[in-house]
Amino acid sequence: MRSPFGYQNNESGKVMAFDSATFAPLWSVALDGSPNHLSRSPDGRRIYVPLYTRQWLVVLDAEDGRVVQWWPATLGNHATEVSADGTRLYVGNMITDAIYVYDTATGKVVMAIDAGESVRPIVFDEPRGLLYYQLSRLHGFEVRRLADGSFVRRVELPPLAKPVGPAGGDLATRLADLQGANAWPYTYNHGLAMTRDGRRLVAVATVADYAAIYSLPEFTLRGTVPVGGSPNWVVCDPEGKHAYVSNPKDDSVSVIDVGAVREVARIRVGKGPKRVAFSVE
Repeated sequence: MRSPFGYQNNESGKVMAFDSATFAPLWSVALDGSPNHLSRSPDGRRIYVPLYTRQWLVVLDAEDGRVVQWWPATLGNHATEVSADGTRLYVGNMITDAIYVYDTATGKVVMAIDAGESVRPIVFDEPRGLLYYQLSRLHGFEVRRLADGSFVRRVELPPLAKPVGPAGGDLATRLADLQGANAWPYTYNHGLAMTRDGRRLVAVATVADYAAIYSLPEFTLRGTVPVGGSPNWVVCDPEGKHAYVSNPKDDSVSVIDVGAVREVARIRVGKGPKRVAFSVE
């Protein structure tokens, strides 16, 4: 589209599947619209694809990539998470500032939660019946109840040393490096993960180059860990011992010892790492 926002609002996209052992390509499907955060059903049979630039989302057959359903949506759908039983799909929106809850059996919206700001990463804490999420211009995260979407609390990260100012350089470079905190898409913080035992929550502070670690359910700050430039995503290993944070500005992934609240390694990777997935295979 020859636009500085082209990576975000491209008019056509693609979803590709690879063998996780050999990385051999399995299938590829072209989609009308810009795919954002994908989710899969717990049984592994479906893949839910929000399209940022279209008023629908698509459901793919995970075996061969066929589009099996089209669900009504609205422009700006970005993040998705599926409930553990597979009956609900939560979709965060960056234009309408809402979280839409779909019944996966019917493809219909059964609840809309007004978050008041563009919704970024979402994390479920189903044993406690809670939903955690980040917002574009919030230096922190919010908590709501899964059952009815009611607001519980806002948790603010440690105050910034100085107000967020415009980043230098051309727009395309700033967006590629996720230095857009003071210009759309306003990425203050982008990255949230909970350890599997539900004892720790890791929140990435993109504007401050650190990850904050909280104990649950008290939301007590255990400390902050300096990481690489413009951190963007975080995942935890199954044991909850380590968290992995992508740093697109300096092409690295930080490895954090969650219990010790410190960085134990920094792995050099390719240009501009964004999303991260953890595999135990």
